[in-house]
Amino acid sequence: MADNSQPEAASIFCRLLPVEQSGGEYSLSTFTGGTKFLVVDAGGGTVDIAVQQVTETGLIKNIHVASGGDWGGSKVDEEFFKFITNIIGDKAFEVFKNTCREDFTFLTGDFEIKKRTVTLSTDTVVFRLSSSLSSTVLECTGKTLQTLIEESIYAGKVVFVTEEGCQLAGKLRLPLAGSGLDRNVKVEMIYGETEIKVEAKEIATGKFIHK
Repeated sequence: MADNSQPEAASIFCRLLPVEQSGGEYSLSTFTGGTKFLVVDAGGGTVDIAVQQVTETGLIKNIHVASGGDWGGSKVDEEFFKFITNIIGDKAFEVFKNTCREDFTFLTGDFEIKKRTVTLSTDTVVFRLSSSLSSTVLECTGKTLQTLIEESIYAGKVVFVTEEGCQLAGKLRLPLAGSGLDRNVKVEMIYGETEIKVEAKEIATGKFIHK
């Protein structure tokens, strides 16, 4: 057994799995002679595949010896990090990874869940990004995360939204006349059928500063 590879050892174990169903209940049974089976060992670094067949005497023979490649789960993680780096750059990624560890851990955990549930029929995958990532990107590159996405090779394929289903429609700068930093302003956004109207009123004076 010590000389067998992982997928070959797994294939021997698979002979004892409940592969036949009778009367609505699974029952333990071994593979019969002539049964062919494939075992895929999807590990962290590699994916190894073995194809074998049970002989009429109950022994196992190789049809295709175990082989594989660097397709394991950790390789998928590496490609995800490359994807992020291609957008925000090496510096911003390293700063975020080393100084915002809690948020970085949340992002990697979110990706781990997504990669286990995504299928070939999945159209859209949504990731929640922390505000620390956006601020780190702005500090390191002088550009917003949305701008970098639009300038990247993923433009049109990746969309930045503030919340799921919401897209940034534009920006509004409100000039405040007079002096003083501690000023309360009430901003209202009125959504019409074709446009969005914004009104801003200074609470202390009741004067509109934008209408």
